[in-house]
Amino acid sequence: MYEDDEDDYQIPCPKCGKEIYEDVDQCPYCREFLSSSDFKRPTPAWIVVIVVLTIISFLLASCCF
Repeated sequence: MYEDDEDDYQIPCPKCGKEIYEDVDQCPYCREFLSSSDFKRPTPAWIVVIVVLTIISFLLASCCF
């Protein structure tokens, strides 16, 4: 019977995009060495814009009232 094991979890390689096991140090397809920083995604620009606009609106509201 198949047991769901965390070691079998696959993610896309950040270099070539093929599915690889998350605990490997090197992609078996493109042979690139992987690190945890390879899997971090930058914050989307729209989130940064919303945060900045929210801070500006609070600052304007606090100085005007």
